[in-house]
Amino acid sequence: MVINQVIKESAYRDMRMESYCVEVQKLEDKFDGIELHHVLRWDNEEADTLARLASSHKPPLLRVFVDVLDAPSICLEGT
Repeated sequence: MVINQVIKESAYRDMRMESYCVEVQKLEDKFDGIELHHVLRWDNEEADTLARLASSHKPPLLRVFVDVLDAPSICLEGT
């Protein structure tokens, strides 16, 4: 979702998504170039497994380490 917004193929509808997009745009200046590729979930088994695990609300497998982040990784204006 963020990739499509950064490359301006879609617009954001949520302030949180706008904040993520702004953070990526800030990082663009630190590189000579940037290439973004959206890998579909079914083409990325690890991401698919993690997404299913997160949405299941079941306890994680013994070999999976989970770090619960209670705060967003972005700062919303006015908060």
